[in-house]
Amino acid sequence: MAYVKTKEGANSTTNQKEFWLDAYADLATIPTTAFQSGDYAYILSGDNKGEIYIANSLKAWILQ
Repeated sequence: MAYVKTKEGANSTTNQKEFWLDAYADLATIPTTAFQSGDYAYILSGDNKGEIYIANSLKAWILQ
């Protein structure tokens, strides 16, 4: 699994994270304590390459 959490800008009022994943299966390996509602996950390879997922309030990843 490979993922990177990023932050844009020097000052931020939110704690939104972006995850960059090698494959769709890597979504299941991210602990629910590591993300919150509104965080993004980008799939970099495999059958789901290019898909973007956003975490909802129930800690589930939803395809956008």
